[in-house]
Amino acid sequence: MHHILLRLPYGITIKSYGFMVMLGFLSAIWWAAYRARKVKADPDAILDIGFISLLAGVIGARLFYVIQFWDEKFANQPHPLLAALNITAGGLVFYGGFFLAFACITLYLLVKRYSFRLYFDIMAPSAMLGLAFGRIGCFLNGCCWGAPTEKVPWAVTFPFASPPFLQHWQ
Repeated sequence: MHHILLRLPYGITIKSYGFMVMLGFLSAIWWAAYRARKVKADPDAILDIGFISLLAGVIGARLFYVIQFWDEKFANQPHPLLAALNITAGGLVFYGGFFLAFACITLYLLVKRYSFRLYFDIMAPSAMLGLAFGRIGCFLNGCCWGAPTEKVPWAVTFPFASPPFLQHWQ
């Protein structure tokens, strides 16, 4: 697929997955703040929630991945805890990030005494927008693909010997 989105001078590369996740996160926060202003909620609370969700989401996503794949990818490493902390090597699970971010946002709303219903109503569509961008990033990265299909106009052809191509033949 398109693992590297851009190659800049001096060896700087912008990866597709990271770019799409960043774009999704920023779009989601912008949209939620816009929606908060429309219903006369506090847009600064949305920015606080965005920061909390960013930190908790990354930590939860990595933690869930490490727990899920400990035996396969980390247990046999010379320094398994350092390998688990190396987020640049890949490995995030959406559900882990979602659960920890949800718990932390709930705690924030409880402490600040904001309405759960109002703020979760504001944030829900934005979360799905962010998820949509993230899934496009996964697809561009080549790590998430579906099952083989008969020839249809929207089918994707994977290059010979790419991971999806090989997995479909196994």
